[in-house]
Amino acid sequence: MAYTFIQLYQLHRTLADKSGSPYFPEEQFDEIFNVKYDDFVTDECKKSEQNQEHTVRIHGLYKTFTKANANTLIIPDDVPAYRYLLRFNSKYRKVCGSKITYPVVTIRKAPNNNVDVMQNDPFNKGIDADPTYVLTEAGGKKIYQVMSETVPLELGGTYVRFPAKMDSENTPAGVFELDDYVAEAIVKAVTFRTDVIIENMPRAAAELREQAESQQQ
Repeated sequence: MAYTFIQLYQLHRTLADKSGSPYFPEEQFDEIFNVKYDDFVTDECKKSEQNQEHTVRIHGLYKTFTKANANTLIIPDDVPAYRYLLRFNSKYRKVCGSKITYPVVTIRKAPNNNVDVMQNDPFNKGIDADPTYVLTEAGGKKIYQVMSETVPLELGGTYVRFPAKMDSENTPAGVFELDDYVAEAIVKAVTFRTDVIIENMPRAAAELREQAESQQQ
Protein backbone atom coordinates (compact mmCIF):
# COMPACT_ATOMS: atom_id res chain seq x y z
CA MET A 1 0.00 0.00 0.00
CA ALA A 2 3.06 2.31 0.13
CA TYR A 3 2.64 4.06 3.48
CA THR A 4 2.73 7.83 3.66
CA PHE A 5 4.51 9.38 6.63
CA ILE A 6 1.29 10.43 8.29
CA GLN A 7 -0.15 6.93 7.89
CA LEU A 8 2.84 5.52 9.73
CA TYR A 9 2.32 7.99 12.53
CA GLN A 10 -1.37 7.06 12.68
CA LEU A 11 -0.40 3.39 12.82
CA HIS A 12 1.88 4.18 15.76
CA ARG A 13 -1.00 5.82 17.61
CA THR A 14 -3.31 2.89 16.83
CA LEU A 15 -0.79 0.37 18.17
CA ALA A 16 -0.16 2.50 21.24
CA ASP A 17 -3.89 2.84 21.98
CA LYS A 18 -4.50 -0.90 21.59
CA SER A 19 -1.63 -1.76 23.93
CA GLY A 20 -2.35 0.96 26.47
CA SER A 21 1.04 2.57 25.82
CA PRO A 22 1.56 6.32 25.54
CA TYR A 23 2.16 7.58 22.02
CA PHE A 24 4.76 10.11 20.90
CA PRO A 25 3.98 13.54 19.43
CA GLU A 26 4.81 13.69 15.71
CA GLU A 27 8.17 15.43 16.05
CA GLN A 28 9.42 12.93 18.60
CA PHE A 29 8.00 9.98 16.64
CA ASP A 30 9.86 11.14 13.52
CA GLU A 31 13.11 11.47 15.45
CA ILE A 32 12.91 8.01 17.00
CA PHE A 33 11.68 6.43 13.74
CA ASN A 34 14.69 7.86 11.88
CA VAL A 35 17.12 6.49 14.47
CA LYS A 36 15.49 3.03 14.31
CA TYR A 37 15.45 3.15 10.51
CA ASP A 38 19.11 4.11 10.32
CA ASP A 39 20.05 1.33 12.75
CA PHE A 40 18.04 -1.15 10.68
CA VAL A 41 19.83 -0.18 7.45
CA THR A 42 23.23 -0.43 9.15
CA ASP A 43 22.40 -3.89 10.48
CA GLU A 44 21.08 -5.11 7.11
CA CYS A 45 24.23 -3.90 5.35
CA LYS A 46 26.42 -5.81 7.78
CA LYS A 47 24.37 -8.99 7.33
CA SER A 48 24.05 -8.74 3.55
CA GLU A 49 27.33 -10.56 2.88
CA GLN A 50 26.04 -13.69 4.66
CA ASN A 51 22.39 -13.72 3.61
CA GLN A 52 20.86 -12.42 0.37
CA GLU A 53 17.52 -11.91 2.16
CA HIS A 54 18.95 -8.85 3.89
CA THR A 55 19.83 -7.11 0.62
CA VAL A 56 16.26 -7.69 -0.58
CA ARG A 57 14.91 -5.86 2.47
CA ILE A 58 16.78 -2.66 1.55
CA HIS A 59 16.60 -2.90 -2.25
CA GLY A 60 14.85 0.47 -2.40
CA LEU A 61 18.10 2.12 -1.30
CA TYR A 62 20.23 0.60 -4.06
CA LYS A 63 22.07 2.91 -6.45
CA THR A 64 24.39 2.01 -9.32
CA PHE A 65 27.49 3.89 -10.40
CA THR A 66 30.09 3.94 -13.17
CA LYS A 67 33.37 5.79 -13.55
CA ALA A 68 35.34 5.63 -16.79
CA ASN A 69 39.11 5.25 -17.13
CA ALA A 70 39.90 5.35 -13.42
CA ASN A 71 41.59 3.26 -10.75
CA THR A 72 40.19 5.19 -7.78
CA LEU A 73 36.68 5.62 -6.47
CA ILE A 74 36.29 8.64 -4.19
CA ILE A 75 33.50 8.84 -1.62
CA PRO A 76 31.33 10.92 -1.72
CA ASP A 77 32.53 12.64 -4.93
CA ASP A 78 31.85 9.69 -7.25
CA VAL A 79 28.89 8.14 -5.41
CA PRO A 80 26.58 10.66 -3.71
CA ALA A 81 24.76 9.74 -0.48
CA TYR A 82 27.02 6.67 -0.15
CA ARG A 83 26.38 4.38 2.79
CA TYR A 84 27.67 0.88 1.95
CA LEU A 85 29.34 -0.81 -1.03
CA LEU A 86 27.54 -3.96 -2.21
CA ARG A 87 29.24 -4.76 -5.51
CA PHE A 88 32.43 -3.37 -7.08
CA ASN A 89 33.42 -4.30 -10.64
CA SER A 90 36.12 -3.49 -13.17
CA LYS A 91 36.01 -3.62 -16.99
CA TYR A 92 39.29 -4.17 -18.79
CA ARG A 93 40.61 -4.86 -22.30
CA LYS A 94 41.68 -8.46 -22.91
CA VAL A 95 43.70 -9.40 -25.97
CA CYS A 96 43.97 -13.07 -26.92
CA GLY A 97 45.66 -13.40 -30.30
CA SER A 98 43.52 -11.46 -32.74
CA LYS A 99 40.50 -11.51 -30.44
CA ILE A 100 39.72 -8.54 -28.21
CA THR A 101 37.12 -8.71 -25.44
CA TYR A 102 36.07 -6.48 -22.54
CA PRO A 103 35.40 -8.64 -19.49
CA VAL A 104 33.80 -7.28 -16.32
CA VAL A 105 35.23 -8.80 -13.14
CA THR A 106 34.65 -8.40 -9.41
CA ILE A 107 37.13 -6.28 -7.49
CA ARG A 108 38.11 -8.02 -4.26
CA LYS A 109 39.34 -6.39 -1.08
CA ALA A 110 43.11 -6.82 -0.82
CA PRO A 111 44.25 -9.11 1.99
CA ASN A 112 45.53 -7.07 4.93
CA ASN A 113 49.00 -8.62 4.77
CA ASN A 114 49.36 -7.52 1.11
CA VAL A 115 48.26 -3.90 1.47
CA ASP A 116 51.68 -2.36 2.20
CA VAL A 117 53.37 -4.36 -0.53
CA MET A 118 50.75 -3.46 -3.13
CA GLN A 119 50.87 0.23 -2.28
CA ASN A 120 54.65 0.51 -2.34
CA ASP A 121 55.96 -2.15 -4.74
CA PRO A 122 55.53 -1.03 -8.40
CA PHE A 123 55.96 -4.65 -9.55
CA ASN A 124 53.16 -6.01 -7.35
CA LYS A 125 50.02 -4.18 -8.41
CA GLY A 126 47.59 -7.01 -9.09
CA ILE A 127 46.28 -8.27 -12.41
CA ASP A 128 43.45 -7.09 -14.65
CA ALA A 129 41.59 -10.41 -14.46
CA ASP A 130 41.62 -10.43 -10.65
CA PRO A 131 41.85 -6.84 -9.36
CA THR A 132 41.81 -5.93 -5.70
CA TYR A 133 41.22 -2.69 -3.83
CA VAL A 134 42.73 -0.90 -0.86
CA LEU A 135 40.56 1.46 1.17
CA THR A 136 42.20 4.61 2.52
CA GLU A 137 41.03 8.00 3.80
CA ALA A 138 42.23 11.51 3.00
CA GLY A 139 40.66 14.89 3.65
CA GLY A 140 37.58 13.31 5.19
CA LYS A 141 36.95 11.23 2.07
CA LYS A 142 37.13 7.47 1.52
CA ILE A 143 39.28 6.34 -1.40
CA TYR A 144 38.97 2.91 -3.00
CA GLN A 145 42.28 2.38 -4.81
CA VAL A 146 42.10 -0.40 -7.41
CA MET A 147 45.19 -2.53 -7.94
CA SER A 148 45.48 -3.95 -11.47
CA GLU A 149 47.97 -4.12 -14.35
CA THR A 150 46.29 -1.35 -16.30
CA VAL A 151 43.87 1.42 -15.46
CA PRO A 152 40.35 -0.07 -15.69
CA LEU A 153 38.28 1.05 -18.66
CA GLU A 154 35.40 1.43 -16.25
CA LEU A 155 34.66 1.00 -12.57
CA GLY A 156 31.09 0.14 -11.68
CA GLY A 157 28.90 -1.42 -9.07
CA THR A 158 26.04 -1.06 -6.65
CA TYR A 159 25.90 0.70 -3.32
CA VAL A 160 23.38 1.44 -0.58
CA ARG A 161 22.54 5.13 -0.22
CA PHE A 162 21.59 6.89 2.99
CA PRO A 163 17.89 6.45 3.83
CA ALA A 164 15.55 9.42 3.47
CA LYS A 165 14.34 11.05 6.66
CA MET A 166 10.81 10.52 7.96
CA ASP A 167 9.00 13.83 8.51
CA SER A 168 5.34 13.18 9.25
CA GLU A 169 4.97 16.58 10.88
CA ASN A 170 6.08 18.74 7.93
CA THR A 171 5.73 16.35 4.98
CA PRO A 172 2.74 14.15 5.86
CA ALA A 173 2.20 13.03 2.24
CA GLY A 174 5.80 11.80 1.90
CA VAL A 175 6.04 8.09 1.05
CA PHE A 176 8.23 5.58 2.89
CA GLU A 177 10.81 4.24 0.44
CA LEU A 178 11.07 0.57 1.45
CA ASP A 179 8.51 -2.25 1.57
CA ASP A 180 5.48 -1.98 3.83
CA TYR A 181 6.60 -4.78 6.14
CA VAL A 182 9.82 -2.88 6.90
CA ALA A 183 7.88 0.29 7.71
CA GLU A 184 5.53 -1.68 9.96
CA ALA A 185 8.39 -3.36 11.80
CA ILE A 186 10.01 0.01 12.48
CA VAL A 187 6.73 1.50 13.74
CA LYS A 188 6.35 -1.45 16.12
CA ALA A 189 9.92 -0.91 17.34
CA VAL A 190 9.20 2.76 18.01
CA THR A 191 5.88 2.05 19.74
CA PHE A 192 7.08 -0.76 21.98
CA ARG A 193 10.63 0.58 22.53
CA THR A 194 12.37 -2.45 20.99
CA ASP A 195 14.86 -3.17 18.25
CA VAL A 196 13.53 -3.62 14.72
CA ILE A 197 12.57 -7.28 14.45
CA ILE A 198 11.47 -8.81 11.16
CA GLU A 199 10.20 -12.34 11.64
CA ASN A 200 7.13 -14.27 10.53
CA MET A 201 6.38 -11.26 8.36
CA PRO A 202 3.40 -12.51 6.29
CA ARG A 203 1.27 -12.96 9.42
CA ALA A 204 2.61 -9.91 11.26
CA ALA A 205 2.28 -7.67 8.21
CA ALA A 206 -1.31 -8.81 7.62
CA GLU A 207 -2.24 -7.97 11.21
CA LEU A 208 -0.67 -4.53 11.00
CA ARG A 209 -2.36 -3.76 7.70
CA GLU A 210 -5.73 -4.69 9.19
CA GLN A 211 -5.07 -2.26 12.02
CA ALA A 212 -3.99 0.45 9.59
CA GLU A 213 -7.10 -0.05 7.46
CA SER A 214 -9.45 -0.11 10.45
CA GLN A 215 -8.17 3.26 11.64
CA GLN A 216 -9.15 4.82 8.30
CA GLN A 217 -12.76 3.59 8.39
